[in-house]
Parts: sequence; C-alpha cells; structure tokens
Amino acid sequence: MGVWDFLTMPFDLPVNPIISYVGMAIIGVIAFHLAYRITGAIGGSSGEMTIIHWVLRLVIFVILWALVCGIIYLVRFVRDYWVYVVIALCVLLFTLCGVFIYKHRNNKIRIKKDESDREKNEEKSS
Repeated sequence: MGVWDFLTMPFDLPVNPIISYVGMAIIGVIAFHLAYRITGAIGGSSGEMTIIHWVLRLVIFVILWALVCGIIYLVRFVRDYWVYVVIALCVLLFTLCGVFIYKHRNNKIRIKKDESDREKNEEKSS
C-alpha cells in the first residue's frame, strides 16, 4: 500500500463503503467546527486566519481520523482474539491484586516495626 492509498483510505470497515465515507464526512465537519472556533477566538486578518484555519482543520482531521482508525483496529483485535484478551486481563488483574496484597502486608509489618522501635526508644529515654 502506497502513501497516497494510506492517506486517502476510509476507515476500512468491513461494511458498505458509503458508511466509511459518511464517517469521514462527520469527522470533517467536526474538524471544521473546531478549527473555526479556534481561529475565531484568535482573531486577526482574513488572509492569515484562512491559512491557520485550513492548517488546523487538516491537523484536527488527521488526529481524529487516526483516533477512530485506532479504535476500529482495537475493536477488531479484541473481537478476533477475545480469548487471549480475557486471559491477559485476568493475568493483569491477578498481578495487580498480588502487588496490592504484598504492599498491604508489608505496610502492616512496617507499621508494627515502627511502633515497636518507638516503644524501645521511649523505654531507653525514660
């Protein structure tokens, strides 16, 4: 796939391609409104704002497009490999629980040790 194909491809949804183009049009409208608000808040001459508006619109469009494509690929990955995702999440959950329990127990031991050290220091100073 060439650079031009990558830049001009829609979301690559496995459904009707018209839906992909409608989604890109919605992103274009969102990018227009965001760029319009930003350039309207900045103020300035008409020529400068036109250039800034189009640059902002392009940047916002690319960011939103990449975000939506990333979400689509993530959903596809989870859909295709859901068993592995569930296993990985369970391993992560058990690991986090183990770390929490380990830190909680060590914190109790440390608190008891600090209390006994304080008591010993108080006995020595008395």
